[in-house]
Amino acid sequence: MEWKDNPEDLIRELESQLTDQSSTSELGAAVAPPPPTYGAPFPPTPVKTGLRVWWVLLGVLVVGAVVLAAGVAVFSAHISSTPRSSISSPTSAPGSTAPAGAPLTIAGFGQNKTVACNSNAMTVSGASNTIVITGHSASLTVTGMKNTITVDAADTIETDGFNNQVTYHSGTPTVSNFGDSNVVQQG
Repeated sequence: MEWKDNPEDLIRELESQLTDQSSTSELGAAVAPPPPTYGAPFPPTPVKTGLRVWWVLLGVLVVGAVVLAAGVAVFSAHISSTPRSSISSPTSAPGSTAPAGAPLTIAGFGQNKTVACNSNAMTVSGASNTIVITGHSASLTVTGMKNTITVDAADTIETDGFNNQVTYHSGTPTVSNFGDSNVVQQG
């Protein structure tokens, strides 16, 4: 008999087979052994301590590089913010007045100076300087940026750079204005 003909008969037959198996196992008959066990599916992964040492060493190097870069930045900021200037004349000793007509150069950053001029050829360069030139200058050349220069009198005034302000008190100098946003005026 096939189960397709009468499904209830098939169910009864399967139930009787199960009942027979359970009664034989209760009576001590041989029972199928449990399935074999094979242990852990994979062996445990060993801990690699050498790799941790390299990561720690890499971290120390990165922190050291950051600290070094910060130190260089602080040092550079300190050096660039420290006012520096020089007043030089090839024919005069420091602190003395240059001879009449000799070239005189003032260079610096953030300086506030007054310089006596005796028909010298003056050159002022740098940034954010405030320079007062007393007397007459044969020529005045201003380079750099954001310099404020006041001169009593000059025969020629030449500016080059950015945002320089030159004021002369007397005379009619020949003005050459290069650069950007430089102002030369009488005042």
